[in-house]
Amino acid sequence: MLTQIVSQIYNIDSMDDLTAITSAIRCRRDELSSRIKYKFRVGQRVWFLSKTKNEKVYGVIHQIDKKNIQVKVDDYNIWRVSPSLLNDGEL
Repeated sequence: MLTQIVSQIYNIDSMDDLTAITSAIRCRRDELSSRIKYKFRVGQRVWFLSKTKNEKVYGVIHQIDKKNIQVKVDDYNIWRVSPSLLNDGEL
């Protein structure tokens, strides 16, 4: 199914149609991100993969923002992380 959707997107010749599709995808992504975000709570222990080192970073949720979650990883550093990249788990 995904292959068919991508194939059909490549066959679209109208910028207006592509803009409408982009808008729908952005809206759906925001809905899914919000749904994921509500699974987390301040003080909850979480981990995520670091982009730079490709290793697990452990921390505690410090604050939940509109689009991101702030994770305190030690006494000084707070990372802003997309909810979709967070995993709940023990330290």
